[in-house]
Amino acid sequence: CIDWADVEAKRTHKTRAFIPVDYAGYPAGPGDTDLLIIQDAAHAPGGVAYGDMMCLSFHPVKPLATGDGGAILLDDGGQYERLQALRWCGIDRSTWQRSEKRYGWDYDINEVGYKCHWNDIQAAIGLVQLDRLDEMQQARRKIADLYQAELSDWVDFAADHPKHTNHLMPVRVSSHIRDGLINALLEAGYSAGLHYKPLTLYPMYKQETPPNTALAWRQLISLPIFADLSPADVVGVCDIVEHYVGVRSVAYG
Repeated sequence: CIDWADVEAKRTHKTRAFIPVDYAGYPAGPGDTDLLIIQDAAHAPGGVAYGDMMCLSFHPVKPLATGDGGAILLDDGGQYERLQALRWCGIDRSTWQRSEKRYGWDYDINEVGYKCHWNDIQAAIGLVQLDRLDEMQQARRKIADLYQAELSDWVDFAADHPKHTNHLMPVRVSSHIRDGLINALLEAGYSAGLHYKPLTLYPMYKQETPPNTALAWRQLISLPIFADLSPADVVGVCDIVEHYVGVRSVAYG
């Protein structure tokens, strides 16, 4: 969870915007600030919209998958038109707009843009996925509820929220058994991951890791979760977690 008072305390005259991350699908806002909020909702389509801009990801492993790509949701006509141009090399008019009456080859480029536009196949997949979003989110919620019912005595869960989208299923265990538990799950045929290694531990960004981040990193494990995961597989995962944690220790190290 974000400490919004700390956000305000750390802003300077150079601060132009703040980018909160809806980690695992938990909404990081809304918060009490007058900063421009660019909401990273890559994990949270269908969640809480609280930013001035809301950025979504349609990567294959995300809840609303279309193959790849993403979208920005906003309520600002000027920024919308600018972003439309930026997504396609900075060109100010789409081919469709230039061809409505008769083909017009002329267009302007007012700033350097990118090549980030979709194709029709991805858009068609996206429309179908959008129709299924509520169904898929309800399935994830049921899986999350089953995990919590089975494992509440064995692991610590992250904070819950009525609009949590449950993209990931992070739990905390004792740091000295975390890696062994991951291996036990993998050996049984269940995927388990770590989301995420702190940036400060990579050579490119190396610096001192904040203490709370360092502690969480040593204890976190992501249990498998996706819309088609069966209740039997959830119970199978839980059986391994209960056995492994129970045999070794539940005390944090």
